[in-house]
Amino acid sequence: MAEEPVFELIEQTVLGEGPRYTPGQVYGRTGTAEDVARQLWRAMGFPQIPPDEAQLTDRDVEALAEVQALLDAGVDLGLAIRHARVMSQALATVAAAQVETLETGSGQDVGAVMGTFAGETETVLGRLDRLLGYLYRRHLAAALERSVLVTDDGGPRTTLVVGFADLAGFTATSRHISAEEVADLVELFASSAADVVTECGGRVIKLVGDEVLFTVDQPAAAAEAALEVTEAAERLEDRLPVHAGLALGPVHQHLGDVFGATVNRASRLTDAARPGTVLVDEAVRERLDDDARFSLRRVHVRPLKGLGVVRPYALRRGKVTDATPAK
Repeated sequence: MAEEPVFELIEQTVLGEGPRYTPGQVYGRTGTAEDVARQLWRAMGFPQIPPDEAQLTDRDVEALAEVQALLDAGVDLGLAIRHARVMSQALATVAAAQVETLETGSGQDVGAVMGTFAGETETVLGRLDRLLGYLYRRHLAAALERSVLVTDDGGPRTTLVVGFADLAGFTATSRHISAEEVADLVELFASSAADVVTECGGRVIKLVGDEVLFTVDQPAAAAEAALEVTEAAERLEDRLPVHAGLALGPVHQHLGDVFGATVNRASRLTDAARPGTVLVDEAVRERLDDDARFSLRRVHVRPLKGLGVVRPYALRRGKVTDATPAK
């Protein structure tokens, strides 16, 4: 199929009626200031549309009208822009994954698939819209519940165990395998790690290349998650080993991400861990010291980039007494 007809088919099928409004017409219909609308559009990740081109649809008008109603109700513009950026980045990932599934699942290119299934697409999209709404509400409820948890002194809970799990030797291996094999490897690792972390009561924050960042409230649950992630990799044939690091301490949470010295410490511990091992910091060690499910062995005191000297401990299963002093 030629590109232009395919573009028209995609827009009509996914967005409803085809483009019919210029940016100025959309601003006028919603009563939104041009600079505000442009900031929101950029935050969503789209290039600016020339003022004389009718590229916008009724859905764009409806969406901007909803945002304007929120602004009129007192929602801060800066907050709205930040949320538009975060939500758009997440949904762009979802959309890209769905297109990839569409292509590989049918064995046809997107144009051919759209032409074949155009009649059924609206029903499918309607169901996906409802499912996305459901997932958002579920995750929103979980996030709100986490936000009201308090510590023993009545303050907000900002102390978490932060963990990283990383594929050892990934960069070197990726040079010698196909792009498809690289994607399969990362997907298998990411899905396995996400399942383990969730089962242990934690939350995967993000996947950065071949590395998973996660948080867990309780040190014992975090230790179980880190060990299980590394052990799961060892049970897979012809797969790369995993190394991990855990650190306990205060974190700064912002728009679903986590920041601060605790995050940096966990990352550096992961870098220092050998393949198939988990390193934890002193704070995690103190919380696990009396737990018979785990063994903690002091390893050499070492400087970690940007953090100075840190005393790490190797985490294993089973209780073993090791009073060997650090060197």
